[in-house]
Amino acid sequence: MDSYSSLMELSITSQAPPSPWNGTFPPLENLAMDSDFVWLLCALFMSISWVVYVTYYNSRVIGFIITKMLNRFVKKGYVKIGSFSISVLSGKIMFRMLLL
Repeated sequence: MDSYSSLMELSITSQAPPSPWNGTFPPLENLAMDSDFVWLLCALFMSISWVVYVTYYNSRVIGFIITKMLNRFVKKGYVKIGSFSISVLSGKIMFRMLLL
């Protein structure tokens, strides 16, 4: 039992002191800006931009394009579509702010 207690004592005292910040990564000052890392940042930025566009603006852009196409065929009056979206899963087509 004496060797077990000395082993526990040794393992407790031999631990390194905790690092001030998460020590698994190097400091940001030593971060190498190689081409793979730059491509990763570009891909991350572009994917975030694409998700924001598709989520918030795509239906409005499609509505604008449909408005321009319909107004070429309508001779009397004006048609305006604010946004257009298709939901395949629920089977619906939705027009918002439809003005005739």
